[in-house]
Amino acid sequence: MEILPKEVWLHIFSYLDGASLRIVENICISFRDWLDDELFWFHRCKKALATVPSHKPLVTERAKAKAPWKDLFLNLISPYQFLLGCWQQVMEGHESKNNQSHRGTLLKFSILPNLGVIYGYMSEYRLEELSHSFVNVVVIHSDGEFSTHRSVERYPLGVQNHFIRTLDSLLVYRPLDSHAKYLDQVYSSEVMEFNGLGDSTDTTTWVKLHPLDMHSGCTLKPGVFASLYGGAHGEELIHICQLPSENLIVGSKLLGDRNVPYGKHTFVIDLNKPLVLSLAEQESVSRLSEVVPVDPKDDIPDSQPFKIPDGMYRETDGHNYDSCIARYAGKITYAHDDYQDPWWAEAHFVLFSQDVMGILTTTYPTFLVYTRRPDFIF
Repeated sequence: MEILPKEVWLHIFSYLDGASLRIVENICISFRDWLDDELFWFHRCKKALATVPSHKPLVTERAKAKAPWKDLFLNLISPYQFLLGCWQQVMEGHESKNNQSHRGTLLKFSILPNLGVIYGYMSEYRLEELSHSFVNVVVIHSDGEFSTHRSVERYPLGVQNHFIRTLDSLLVYRPLDSHAKYLDQVYSSEVMEFNGLGDSTDTTTWVKLHPLDMHSGCTLKPGVFASLYGGAHGEELIHICQLPSENLIVGSKLLGDRNVPYGKHTFVIDLNKPLVLSLAEQESVSRLSEVVPVDPKDDIPDSQPFKIPDGMYRETDGHNYDSCIARYAGKITYAHDDYQDPWWAEAHFVLFSQDVMGILTTTYPTFLVYTRRPDFIF
């Protein structure tokens, strides 16, 4: 130990996890004294959280700090960093009549360093508003203990297991048919079992979603979009990502409905099939269905006129769009109740901006608007 200076030892320690650093502290007095340095622990926290896509870089100064950096790293970040992000509950009962087994449930974890806590938020469907919100169901404190969102009283529940599993085994109740072939772009193979969330003491299984690449130079930047489909179906949350190898944009349901449940692709946009339409070609559904894609090598305008054909059912966000920045052909999923006999139908995908897109289908003449959820980053 005396051969190496303190700075070298601290550099070595910066690569150790929390459990290893606890051991190091007990090796000798010098190590314990050297590790009694908040700046060292700040840099350990900063380095760890730099790998979390949605987290802002840490700064040394913290307003109303509730816990020292050392406690944050050893009790919170090191053991529970893997939680940070978004998880989808793996539910049984694909064939059941339980609406929740079709709709799906999401769980988001985020850390608040100033407060010294990790918050867990679960999606909750509000029938009267036909929309989803996220409610706080669990808190992990800087001492590493868990509590409910309504009380600081600790309870002996939490993560029971954290492991890796194949996507096929996870989605045994969501078979990987042609409407789910790209799910490895949405879900990782990281799984956890959680005992108790909110008022429940049941053990539930969750699979982690891949982080969103918010800096990707894609035609439509990856993200989570919301749409209100068909009134009674309610709001759906759609994960959108681009597959450069196939030049496709794929929309997959994170929160679905009885017809097309979570864990299925709701649409696929083919970037090899751009569309350029005049207003006359958008006057009626019949004329719209006759339009064919242009050659992607052609000179395609940066803007073109847009109109919802007469007689088409529409679910909009209240805006009247008269132009768009791009338009493509693709396909959308339809199915009967309980995801019976799913099939693909032709559709037009209209990009109004990086945050708003629309879908027009001629099989069941409908226009839907999808808007980005800026609060939904993981």
